[in-house]
Amino acid sequence: MLTDKISSRNRVSRGDIAKLAGVSGASVSYALSSTDAHRIKPETRERIARIAAELGYKPSFAGKTLSSGRSYNVAISLASEHMFASQHTMAIVQGISRKATQTDFNLTLFFASELEKCARTIESRRVDGLIVIRDELAPSLARLAADIPVVVVDGMDDGPYTQQFRLVRSDHEKMVKNAIEHFAARNRVRLLAVLGMERSSKIAAKAFSSECAARIGQLSGTILMPGKSFSRQIQGMLRETPRWDAFLVDNECLSNLLLDELQNIGLRAGTDFDMAVYSIANQRFSCNSYRNKVRCDRLYVEQEFEMGEAAWDAFEHISAGEDTPGTRLIPYRLWEKPETLLPCHWNSES
Repeated sequence: MLTDKISSRNRVSRGDIAKLAGVSGASVSYALSSTDAHRIKPETRERIARIAAELGYKPSFAGKTLSSGRSYNVAISLASEHMFASQHTMAIVQGISRKATQTDFNLTLFFASELEKCARTIESRRVDGLIVIRDELAPSLARLAADIPVVVVDGMDDGPYTQQFRLVRSDHEKMVKNAIEHFAARNRVRLLAVLGMERSSKIAAKAFSSECAARIGQLSGTILMPGKSFSRQIQGMLRETPRWDAFLVDNECLSNLLLDELQNIGLRAGTDFDMAVYSIANQRFSCNSYRNKVRCDRLYVEQEFEMGEAAWDAFEHISAGEDTPGTRLIPYRLWEKPETLLPCHWNSES
């Protein structure tokens, strides 16, 4: 019998299924496709699927790439190898990978130093999309990538290609607005923002200035870029200027130093002032028992994993023609300090 002959081979082809089902090869392709199955009658589709299952048919991935015109590879671009040491970046990559593993796509990694190789890969259509993490897209790469889905993760809104590609980043503006509203509700009117040099802090600084300007006459705000000797820097400021009653601080290390200096001059958190801190994964996992060492009561946490998942979703939506260039914002999570100690699963000394 024909089925015995086919079963004795190492591999079953779509042509074999077509002969047994009495249909064309195209009908088999439609029946076994996730997108074109509607093009043939349901009873024919069911018969083809049953025969394929009986024969143990396994689709050829090479055939799938030829028929779809896709490579089923997506490139991820990082600025340098040093970014592997960043928990913040790796959490984003983990979110991307988690989504990608649920599909037929594979991920290919490039660094900025491999620009020419990445450009050749894009030009030869060996990738179906590009995800750039925390880096500006080189002009030459941007021109080549104009015809494929491109997502820039954790970048700046004022980059030269924001209007061309999809940008996914944390909603720093909403975090700042929420913190200032919290301070205002507690009648705090003299605000100091201690902001670092990270991209997120540059956006936060702009948002802080805008929010304070919108509330002029109700509160005043000052921005401080911390120096290398932050403790001495803040000591001088606390002696020489009117006392602030609210602080927005970029990272827990700075907030703990600031808390020490405030306590040294007799000020108490919650009574004399309030403090809000925002954090990335590098800071959250940088020391043992992190969650038990946080001394502020209001901590805004970037959701890097969700940012990575959103980047992958954006790639898929652009591929399907369902998304357009612009910025997608991922909200911070407000982490409430628990009353009891929590176990810590991140141990930097082990």
